[in-house]
Parts: sequence; structure tokens; C-alpha cells
Amino acid sequence: MATNEKLPPIGGMHNSLVLSNTNQQLVAHPTAYKVSGSKHFLPPKESLNPGHDTCTGTIETWPAHASKSVSNTSILARGKAPKNRTPKPKFLSGLEAYAKRELYILKCEGEEPSELRLQAFREVFEYLIDDFKTYKPLLSQIKNEYEKNLSSLRQQIRELEPLKSMLVTVSEKCEQKIQEIREAEQHEIKELLQNRMELLDVIDRHRENEVSLNTQIARLQEELASEYKRYRNEHEMRKMLLAEINELRSQNADQKKVATEVVAAEEDPDGDPVTLKIALKCARNDLTRCLDDLNVMKADYNDVVPRRDYEILLKKHEGMENESRGLRQEFAKLHMEHKTLLQVHEEVLVNRDEIYTEVTQLKRSATPRPSWTNCHDYLAVDEDKWTTSIKDKSSKDILAMLMQHFAAGEGGGGGANFTGKGTGADVPKYLRYEGPVKNRNMSKTELSNLMKEIWAAKAKSDGERGSKQAISEFLYDFFMNKFHEVPEFVSEWAYSMYDSLEKFKEEDNVLFLQAVLDGTANEEFYYHHMEVIRNLMLTLQTFDPDSTGTISAAGFSQALAQAYPHKKPTQSKELLNACLQELGETEGTKALLKYMDVFTEDEEGRTGPFLNLLRRQENEEINAYVKDVIDQVKSNKTNEVGMMLLREAFMMVDPAINQEQMQKHLRLAFRCFPEELDDVEPIPLETLLKNLPKSGVHRCG
Repeated sequence: MATNEKLPPIGGMHNSLVLSNTNQQLVAHPTAYKVSGSKHFLPPKESLNPGHDTCTGTIETWPAHASKSVSNTSILARGKAPKNRTPKPKFLSGLEAYAKRELYILKCEGEEPSELRLQAFREVFEYLIDDFKTYKPLLSQIKNEYEKNLSSLRQQIRELEPLKSMLVTVSEKCEQKIQEIREAEQHEIKELLQNRMELLDVIDRHRENEVSLNTQIARLQEELASEYKRYRNEHEMRKMLLAEINELRSQNADQKKVATEVVAAEEDPDGDPVTLKIALKCARNDLTRCLDDLNVMKADYNDVVPRRDYEILLKKHEGMENESRGLRQEFAKLHMEHKTLLQVHEEVLVNRDEIYTEVTQLKRSATPRPSWTNCHDYLAVDEDKWTTSIKDKSSKDILAMLMQHFAAGEGGGGGANFTGKGTGADVPKYLRYEGPVKNRNMSKTELSNLMKEIWAAKAKSDGERGSKQAISEFLYDFFMNKFHEVPEFVSEWAYSMYDSLEKFKEEDNVLFLQAVLDGTANEEFYYHHMEVIRNLMLTLQTFDPDSTGTISAAGFSQALAQAYPHKKPTQSKELLNACLQELGETEGTKALLKYMDVFTEDEEGRTGPFLNLLRRQENEEINAYVKDVIDQVKSNKTNEVGMMLLREAFMMVDPAINQEQMQKHLRLAFRCFPEELDDVEPIPLETLLKNLPKSGVHRCG
């Protein structure tokens, strides 16, 4: 742009300008103007400064409506000029052309702010200031103020950069500290729960002891009452016995006196016979009375114990009373301790609820830390190499490494696009597409969620149809319904899923779905495993009638024995140990097991040690069953297996199999529909060996 080119003169400077409103009228002319009837004169032209006020360049006139249309349109984003438009002034056109050219050279044609874009418009503004000499000081001062403010803001940004880094560091430290506090509190809560269970056991034992002691006290009180009654009767009987003994002694003295008289009479031949007769009669009466009294005494005092035994029992009773009194005091002390433990337990429950609320809030509001070790799944690098390269590095450095890998084209594991396999009959229906297909680069989590959705939809669809649909046809219908029959989306998800199955085939669930799609496995194998797990879950729920979600280790063992009656004791023991290991418990403790936790999966579809062991045991039992069937078939020394031969082998190996299960096993082995079993052709033994292991057959009894 030529900076010495002057603006054209303003036209119509000597025309009259009239501004009208309700109260005043202004009339302008070369030398004077009127306002509300008063006339005002302009200063003479010679009084102006000729070097500053008159030599300011000439300006072209431009209508107001034209400036409005230009102000609403960017000088860079403007399209083709409309027809019959008022032409711009040359100076404005020149400035816009210069600005547009500079922005094009600097490659800043977009609307995003940048330093280069600002520098281009700064030069345009300087040209504008230089051309207007009259307003140059004011415009320069305005420009300088803006520059100062921009410099101040840049300085503030530079000062805040370290604070930003420090804020990230402090945030990481706080998150680490929060995690440590959570782990410590979790450990303390576990110890408190264990102590609570032990204290409850102690309280139960003391309660049982209390009941036993109360029973003994009641029995001893009854025995004491009976002994007291017996001793009182004995005391009264002794008094009566002494009185009778004294009476007998007096009678005995009288009898001796009479006997003496009788002897004297006998010695005396002159004794009176009448007297002797009377004495004899009295002696006989006394003898009869003595015998009666002796019998009465034997009958009354037969159960009387000696005084020595009575004193021994009395001392024993006093000792038991002292022991009972001590037990009562210990029971009172334990009762107080029990109340204290209940108060402590309530406080622990309150603290647990507060901690749980805080943890819930943190889970909802806190940002989780990324798992950098899982990034190797999306990069074309070895897992060990990636783990070694990110060791002892910050999140910022690891993110920079990821960006380098992505920039080098190592991310995604399959490129940006796939090439369609075509629409031929040999291509599965859900992969029939021609042209490039976008690669979604599915993660393990996305693939796991998609697989769960596919299996659930497949089971629902087969239930509604009443028959099994081929997996390739079902996937085509599934994706068409999911994406409203848009072929591009259907092919994009189908090809991305197929690529992810190949990429993550080290996972058992991924490998099995790939085998089903390739035709080397049957989906009934998956449904059988789900039924085995569901059977155990329902059995465990029957051992938990109150639906508390917990069960003892003994109850868990009983549930395993009831759900799987044909498992060996060693296998059930291994399952119990795997459950205890997964739940963090040890064998021999009386803690309750949260049995539903062993049936959970992580976000990538991986299960815990318990379900992995259960599936492995089930696969071993299926392989053993298949081996027995194959050995039975081989005993007939034939290379082709027919329906009747295989049926006989199933019945010999598993006599408990019923007719319905037999039809299902034969259908899975020959891969045909039930109505085609009678006409099915024999298949080679090698084909049967390939079909049976993952066909879904299993031992029924």
C-alpha cells in the first residue's frame, strides 16, 4: 500500500445540514449557524493552524448505510460483493487489501486469535494513525494503552504458569493422601468388624454360662429346700426318739425289778402262784409294747442321715452359694462391658456411614487417575517395553509419549480405515460392504459392553423366534436395528468389532465369541456356562433367606455341595479357597462372606478368581465327558459316526441322560435342526472330535 497517497476530499462540505427535533433546530452555513433563534459565528479560516489542522489529508465521503453493511462483515470472510453496492473509499479498500494480503502471507486467514494476526492488524492501524495527522496523538495514546494492557496480561499469564503446575502437583498429592486415608480406614473398619464379631461370640458364651448358672442355682435351691425340710423332720424325730428312749429305760427298770421279784419267787418255793402269774402277764405285755415301739422307730427313722453327713452337705451348700455370688458379680461386670461395646459399635456405625458418604461424594466428584499400563492395548508396542518406558514418569511425560506414538501412526492397532470385503456369498452377512470403512479403534471396555449387549439380545431374539438364528444373520439384524439401517454405521461397528476380537483374543470371552463367529464353537457352550453360574447363585440365595447378601463359609460349602453334587470334595475345597481369597478372608474365621461380590465383572468384562476357577473346572469336566464319548465311539472301530452310534455312546457314558437332553446333544454334535436328525448323514470321526468340545454337550448325571 502507498502510504503517501492522500484521501480524496470530502464532498458537500458547504452544503447545509439541518437537524430537527421537538425543541431545537440547527442550520449550518459557511460562516455562521443558528440554535433556537440565536446566531453563532464561526472563527475565521486564517485563525486555524495551517500546519496541524489544515494539512490532515483529504477524506472521501461514504454513505452511512454502506458503512453499516461493511461493519457486519469480516474483511477476510466476505464473499462476493452484492450488486448495486455503493463503492468503498480508496483508502479503506487499500487498508483492507493490505490486511488481507498480510494475513494470507502469515497463514492466519481463520478467525482464531494469534500473535501473527494481531501484528498484521497492528501495522494496518499504524498506517491509519500516520495518515490522520490531527488525531495521531490521541490514536497513538490509545494504541499504546492497549499494548500496555496486552503486555500486562502476558506477564500475568507467565506468572500463573508455575502456579498451574503447582496446582496439578498439589492435586495429585491430595488424591494420593485421600487414597491412603481410605485404605487405612478400610483396614480399621475391617478390624473393628472382626473385633465386633469376636465380642458378640464372647457375649453369647457368657449368656449361655448365665443361663447354665441360673439353672444350677434353681436346682441347688430346690435341693437345699428339700434337705432343710428333711433335716427339720429329723430334728423333730430325734426329740421324739429321746422321749421314747427315756420311757423305754423306765420300763426296762420296772421290768428288771419285776424279773428280780419273779426270780426271788421262783427260788422261794413258798411263793404266791397268783403273783407270779400276774408278773408273767405284765412281762409279756411289756415285751409286745417294746417290739411295737421298735418297729415304729425303724419305720420313722429309716431315712435319717448322721449329723456328720449333714455338716458336710451344709459346707458344700455354703461353698456353692459363694460361687454363685461370684458368678453374679462377673455377670454384672460383663453386662456393663456389653453395654459399653454396644455404644462403641453404634459410634463405629456412625463413623462408617460418614466415611461411606464421603467416599461416595469423592467417587462422584473426584477425577479418577488414568490407568497408563492399559495404553499398550491401543499401541503397536510390547507390553513389557511399554511398562518399562512409563516407569517413574509423571502423567505429563506419559501423555507426551502417547502423543508421539499416535503422531507416528502406532496407535489404534488397525489404521484409520478398513477395506470392505465385498458383498459375495462367502463373506458373512454382517461384513458385506464395499469401499473404505472407518476404524473405531474399540477399547476392551467398549468391546466387553458390546459383547454383553449382543449375547443378551441373541437370547431374547431366539426366545421370541422359538428357534436358534445363525449368529452371522443375527449380527446383521442386530446392527441394522441398533443403527436404524444406516449401512455406513453398520459396517463401521461390525468391522471394528471383528478387528477388536482379533486384537484382544487373549481374553477367554473374546476368544469364544470369535470361535462362534468362525464356526468352530457353538453358542450353547456359552449358555451352559451361564446356567452353571446362575444355578450356584440361586442356591446361595436359598441359604440366605433374609436376603442380607452374606453367608458363612460353612453355608457356602453346603451351597456348593447342593448346586454341584457330582463335584469332588477337593474341587469344592478349591472353589471355597478361591472365594475366600477373592473376598480377602481367611479359612477358619467366622466372618460372613458377601457372596454376590464373586459374581461381578470389571469394566473390561474380566471376572475374579472364583468364576475363573469354576469355568475351568466345568471345562475340564466337559473335556473328560467328551473323551469318554469319543473312546466309546472308537471302540466300534469305525471312521464315520452315525446318529444311532453316537446315541448309544451318549447312553453308555451318561445313563442318566433323558430323551430331551439326548436330542439336544445329537443336534449339537451333528449341527442340524431337530427335525433333521432322522435323515442326518454320518460324519467323519475327526469332524466329531472338532465339534464336540465346544458344542455345549455336558454330563447330565
